[in-house]
Amino acid sequence: MRRVPLSAVVLLAIITWCMPTYGESPQVVMRVALSVTLPFEFLLEQDALVFPLLAAEPVDKAEEASNGHEVDDNEQYISLGSSRELFRIRKGELPREVVLCHPSGKTVSFLGGLRIVPVDCTSPAFRIKDALYPGELQIVFGVSKSGCYEATAINLVDIEAYVEGVLAGEVYPSWAPEALKAQAVASRTYALRRKADNESRNYDVDDTVLSQVYVGENRVDAFRIAVLETRGQVLVYEDVPIRAHYFSSGGGTTEGDEEVWLGGRDEPYLTAREDFDWKSPHYRWKEPLVMKSQDLLGKLGLRPDFPAWIEPSIRSDSKILAYRFRAGDQVINLTREQIRHRIGLQSPRFDITITDGEGEGKLVSDQAELSPSAILIFDGVGKGHGVGLSQWGAQGMASILDSNGVPLYTYVDILKHYYPGTELVNNCNIPKEYMEPACEDQAELVCEGEGFTESVHEDHVEPVSGDHVETMHEDHAEPSYDDCAGLVHEEEYTEPGCIDAWDLYW
Repeated sequence: MRRVPLSAVVLLAIITWCMPTYGESPQVVMRVALSVTLPFEFLLEQDALVFPLLAAEPVDKAEEASNGHEVDDNEQYISLGSSRELFRIRKGELPREVVLCHPSGKTVSFLGGLRIVPVDCTSPAFRIKDALYPGELQIVFGVSKSGCYEATAINLVDIEAYVEGVLAGEVYPSWAPEALKAQAVASRTYALRRKADNESRNYDVDDTVLSQVYVGENRVDAFRIAVLETRGQVLVYEDVPIRAHYFSSGGGTTEGDEEVWLGGRDEPYLTAREDFDWKSPHYRWKEPLVMKSQDLLGKLGLRPDFPAWIEPSIRSDSKILAYRFRAGDQVINLTREQIRHRIGLQSPRFDITITDGEGEGKLVSDQAELSPSAILIFDGVGKGHGVGLSQWGAQGMASILDSNGVPLYTYVDILKHYYPGTELVNNCNIPKEYMEPACEDQAELVCEGEGFTESVHEDHVEPVSGDHVETMHEDHAEPSYDDCAGLVHEEEYTEPGCIDAWDLYW
């Protein structure tokens, strides 16, 4: 394979371009953990350079010469040409060893991971399955909670390209332009906040509903325009990017974060708001969830011992925020959000009715007995956790027109409504304009219980298929938790060492 000399200046320029930066320019690079596991294959759409993440052991030139390999004194990289044939990345035999397999059959091993840097980081470079990714590809190793080394594939991509790929996974291109722009700002803000929160980890976000659904390059004009017309714009509160949670549909109202995630942060901009989601297919549940009492107790982690009962345990005014369940000598307190994940409900905005199968049931508003023959009916509204921006609500607001057919609400109005009291700034950290706070109508919350602190899981509009057909998929159903089956990106990782020497070759 042909080798091209690489000067220190060029090397520094490549590394600097692909590293996260902040300042007046909106040039920020996101580290996106992809939901692929080793081994996997990819097509290389353009020429690229491959670097190790850790320094390699010195190479025995005589031995390599006897094997037919030429090794230069200053060899610092491997040069790859674009190919219509598949490259393959797999684990090696040693801990933290990764092997890159060339279509020709040649292989090279890297201890500690590798990084593949395309010649043009702004253009599509890698095709993995049906997804096309711009930017850089890294394979990094970290230690999981079980103490084992795990490899993660990470796409380093400019934040604007990342947001465009998120829109393709989160909303529909046929939606109103102002709704798409509101989503672009929310997704960019969410990403920047997660980047700051995850600075010590190997990645900032993953590509699923645990963060935001990211599908890579999509080339959809509606998404490109929405990102371009909001380029660099984010929402801040007290000069810090907000926790821009968003979800699919509220069923007429959103909720405060402290109402859903008890023991949370009670952010002043995440309050209960009117939701304009009447066009949502989830505005009212089409069918309730019906369960036998024994099945319910099992899903909640209790043995089906009787006598058993259920009762509200935490309230905010007339709203029930958590329930207490007893089965024999077992007792458990669960928030609505925890209940919905354990039994598979669309949202935490539900009522519980108990019936014995005959006659009208009893709505659970105080302590109620659960007999072995009891049947519980969960009926409610909306889809997703209900905190922050409602995606269907944004579409509803953007669809309201005046007599001349002009939208009554811009994307700034939409963001003002769902994130009251925040400021819209440009270029990521330079104030652009101030958003007037909406009416002060924060939901008053009374939280008396302990042990209700919860991690936040995102759940949004159903992912859109690759060809963007307007089919309503079954949602980002969060499996019993963690969301998206097969994902290993919630583990903590240790950072790889510094790159200070290269002695790798084909």
